[in-house]
Amino acid sequence: RPLYGICAIRGDRLADDAMTEQDRPRKNGNSRRKIQLMMDDYEIEAIDAWQFANRVPTRAKAIRELIRRALEKDSVRQAGNGTGEK
Repeated sequence: RPLYGICAIRGDRLADDAMTEQDRPRKNGNSRRKIQLMMDDYEIEAIDAWQFANRVPTRAKAIRELIRRALEKDSVRQAGNGTGEK
């Protein structure tokens, strides 16, 4: 079962030492908040496979990166739609 377009973005590689915006220390006082979620085994396996293939050091970082990419892709799709609706 494909997981929300993971196969489509699997080719993008993250540099081992690249710091994304989410990894940089906060200058504006905003902090990260912890969330908990339940996932099926196949979802975790897909995330772990993506993490390994893209050499992402932690599962949490992989999940943040996948969410960031999905949100970015969705905002581009909505902007192209012109209505902002799905």
